[in-house]
Amino acid sequence: MNLNKKELGLKIKQYRKLQKITQENLCGDEAILTTRQLQRIENGKNLPSLESFLYIVKQLSISIEEILEINF
Repeated sequence: MNLNKKELGLKIKQYRKLQKITQENLCGDEAILTTRQLQRIENGKNLPSLESFLYIVKQLSISIEEILEINF
């Protein structure tokens, strides 16, 4: 597991699109994550904060291990 911010952003975007979730729907009321922040994450310009990352995986109903490609 050695994802950089561009690869992580691409994975988040792919999972979101596979589930047909818009950026707006994923961000909801934008209390934790704004659409602008999500765009920057998905485009590989920013890494999500821990709070944002946990929110994203919860919204996408995926595990942290799955998105980070961790195998135990």
